[in-house]
Amino acid sequence: MQGTRFQRLNCKSVKHIQEDNLNYFYSYEEAASAGYSPCGICKPN
Repeated sequence: MQGTRFQRLNCKSVKHIQEDNLNYFYSYEEAASAGYSPCGICKPN
């Protein structure tokens, strides 16, 4: 796992993530259960 955070697709921090480091989740629960924490900038819920 490269990062430990998940963001909304429109979060300004997403543009700094390399495409091959992106993972997509269908829900907050799915991302959290995979070990990711919500982004402090966009605060996905």
